[in-house]
Amino acid sequence: MISKKEREQLNDALEMSLSETSLILRTVNMLEKASPSICTVGELLNTSVKDLLQIPNFGRKSITQIYAALAKIGFERQLPADEAVRKKMPKSGTTLKETIRPIEKAMRVPLINTKLPDESCALLATGGILLVKDAVDCSEETLLFLLGQDSNALDAKASLIMLKRVLVNLGA
Repeated sequence: MISKKEREQLNDALEMSLSETSLILRTVNMLEKASPSICTVGELLNTSVKDLLQIPNFGRKSITQIYAALAKIGFERQLPADEAVRKKMPKSGTTLKETIRPIEKAMRVPLINTKLPDESCALLATGGILLVKDAVDCSEETLLFLLGQDSNALDAKASLIMLKRVLVNLGA
């Protein structure tokens, strides 16, 4: 059970203005000018990745920055992924973790900082896959589903092979 003090701290954090976080001014301005506007941490946490990506000039770098800013104030990985995409994702299958030995430091690397193409990173972000750890913990079927949203099966398989190469090169 949450104590009264912890509940107050949580409410304060949720009501915190985005300008009080470590987000850069450009990102704060884009969020505040969005329709509907997103002005507080609580509003941001209740906005889907899909909706954020529809804001003009808002991309995967902005999403990654948001995750980092939220983590600094205690909301690590709390930004909800697109639920419509998540519901369609396969639930079972062999995970990459079972075929590639994870190394702790490499697991925390954002996919944006790898050699994975921007388009692939954006597609994976719709399912909440932003870090190397997320990709390693995800089944190949789910990754293929996410990577194949805007392309054919061959392109998705090629992207998955590239993702595996990136992970191996990172030592994940």
